[in-house]
Amino acid sequence: MFYYVIMDEASRVSYETGVPALMCARNTTIVGDSMQQPNVITDAERLRMQAIGSGYAIDPRYDCAAPSFPESVCRGFPEAPHTLLHLSATDTDEEAKIKTRLSRIVV
Repeated sequence: MFYYVIMDEASRVSYETGVPALMCARNTTIVGDSMQQPNVITDAERLRMQAIGSGYAIDPRYDCAAPSFPESVCRGFPEAPHTLLHLSATDTDEEAKIKTRLSRIVV
């Protein structure tokens, strides 16, 4: 058991590695943003995951074919503390840069 697990670039984390890491941690920090490239899965993997999900009536919150790992964690554990920073059309260039940097630090 680890006291802390920190996942950086978590949008690129696969479920096969992310879930066991969470299970081995007393505390977890997941760092990522929705603007990152998602974890890459093939069409065959996506179809297989959808078949397993529907065959076993798995809650859609645990769909690992569509949302990123950080988004799924937020959906699956809504009571867990999390911070999401969103860019606004009214943000100045400097505000947008700061929010982009921060969104990579805190999720």
